[in-house]
Amino acid sequence: MTDLIEREVGKDKPPEIAGAPRDLQRQWQGIYDKELAQAKVDSPNDPHAQTQAARRAANRLISVDPPENYAAAMKLEPWKFLKREAADGKLCIVTIDGKKLFYDVPN
Repeated sequence: MTDLIEREVGKDKPPEIAGAPRDLQRQWQGIYDKELAQAKVDSPNDPHAQTQAARRAANRLISVDPPENYAAAMKLEPWKFLKREAADGKLCIVTIDGKKLFYDVPN
């Protein structure tokens, strides 16, 4: 049974963060692995809780600080956002950590 849980948890390992610097990806994976090991101790019979705790901890590393204005928003590195588009005079950005941000598009 333990082997099955190990394979299921391992199979759920998140993919690389597309476009992110390699150092950041290695740090993220290191935090994920460390927290997953701890979660296996804390919740030995709950693989879902284990991966959830590991991802939550690792994702703190990729939290995006909201840009102060439109110009700064346009300079965000591509890996830091999932969506960036302008409509009706507003720029909408959805960051990799799920924040929805809106900025007035200058004339």
